[in-house]
Amino acid sequence: MFVYRESSFAGAVNQYDVMINGVLAGSLPNGSFFSVNVDPGEYKVEPRTLTAFGFGKGSVISVEPGKSYCLKLTLNFCVQCKSADIDVVDPKQCESESKSLKKVQLKL
Repeated sequence: MFVYRESSFAGAVNQYDVMINGVLAGSLPNGSFFSVNVDPGEYKVEPRTLTAFGFGKGSVISVEPGKSYCLKLTLNFCVQCKSADIDVVDPKQCESESKSLKKVQLKL
């Protein structure tokens, strides 16, 4: 599973935590990505923001063996709330948008 955040002036100083099934998987500073290996199954991938109050949303994906999945974190209307969305994106879009991003070293 590949999760990325494009470089943007809006919200540039904020780092966004990414949760997979309620567990912190990694954090994305501006213009970065990380990847994690997951077993087949269903996963809820969401930002750790005020999602319970309607700020930000995630995606539920069904992971199949041998397939790759790409998710994009985008800031939404409430940048000062540190609010973001995470959506599944097409592999071609993912490849195009992630070429110049920095890899985040996960502390697992």
